[in-house]
Amino acid sequence: PTPPTTTPPAHSATPRRTAAPPSLHTTERNPPDPEYEAILAITNKVAVSTVVPSAAEIVKILNKRNDDVFRLRVVTMLFNRGVSMPFYSKLMATIFELLHKDLPVVKEDLQFSCSLEIFEKLFDQGDVALCPSSTDPDFEDKLCKWFKQKEIRRGFGMFITELHVRGLVDEMVILPAVKSTLDELSLIHISQGIVR
Repeated sequence: PTPPTTTPPAHSATPRRTAAPPSLHTTERNPPDPEYEAILAITNKVAVSTVVPSAAEIVKILNKRNDDVFRLRVVTMLFNRGVSMPFYSKLMATIFELLHKDLPVVKEDLQFSCSLEIFEKLFDQGDVALCPSSTDPDFEDKLCKWFKQKEIRRGFGMFITELHVRGLVDEMVILPAVKSTLDELSLIHISQGIVR
């Protein structure tokens, strides 16, 4: 006889989250997925006045899909927007706050996405770019890289702060990011010959 099968609980994130590829935000639209595209369209049009019904629509799609990998993919996309578009940080954090009310497991997804290790993989932030000297032969390329990295890290700091004040990200997730920032400042001071 065939052994009985058990159905996993809805939205059980932990087993699949650790196996999720760190490059989700770069492949989030491949292959085409109508339900993912629907959520993308919702977030493209969301505003302060429509955030509550927009979040309700996203919850409806996530519940219908009931797929851990799909949910993490959506969380990663929203997280990416919150970080890379600082003017969206409050709005994206509010969406996550509303999603969390209906899907508590979203908080676990955020702990994963907000960890410094995953952030650095998602946004290619492993190596600290220093502001180049104007005499550097690759000055323009290095300056562009430095500026982009600075903006992403600023966006990350703003967004995890918005999530933290809403109780969606634990203090222990933020502390490594703060330590990393202080270490980077020390590295910049050393490179510029500044004695503290």
